Amino acid sequence: MALIMKNRTRVQFAFAVVFALLSLCLGCVSPEKASSSGLSGGGPETLEEMLVESETIMAVNLTGVEEDANQGYIKLKLKEAEVTDVIRGDKEMIGQTIIIDTVASLSTWQDPEQHRYLLFMNESIEDREVNPVYQVTGLTTGILMIDSNDLLFWRKRDPLYPNSKKFYMDEAFTGLTIEEAREKIHGILDGK
Repeated sequence: MALIMKNRTRVQFAFAVVFALLSLCLGCVSPEKASSSGLSGGGPETLEEMLVESETIMAVNLTGVEEDANQGYIKLKLKEAEVTDVIRGDKEMIGQTIIIDTVASLSTWQDPEQHRYLLFMNESIEDREVNPVYQVTGLTTGILMIDSNDLLFWRKRDPLYPNSKKFYMDEAFTGLTIEEAREKIHGILDGK
């Protein structure tokens, strides 16, 4: 168990270092060479890569129960969520509670009005007694929000740089319903 926790700490530290370096580099990149959003966090670079790297895609409602944890230099937040739909993964998870292991400072989690999400994730190696733990693919890239009209979006604001194209998650999913997203995802996965 100690070896698993030690390895988990190393992985989380590596993610924090990569995220910090990418954040620092944002100020050094010209708008013409910037990534489509400038905030992808070093995750998968295409929608197809996102789908390949995400074993689980679930719609969830945050329940508001949170637990802070510190792993070295990283402040983590464990968020409890109820699974409302499963696009990819174990369909028996619908109605179950999961824990999302994420970075505490993400603006995605800061909006008090936002508690519905479509998450691209992988099950964590962390063993919890009651609820399974999942980590978001690409740290920030695998988080879509669901608005009050049941439509998906990745980012509320305009792109970081003027005249830059939308981030691929925004471009692929903004304005779609969960059902339309399901069809798109399965079409890509099935090679259509």
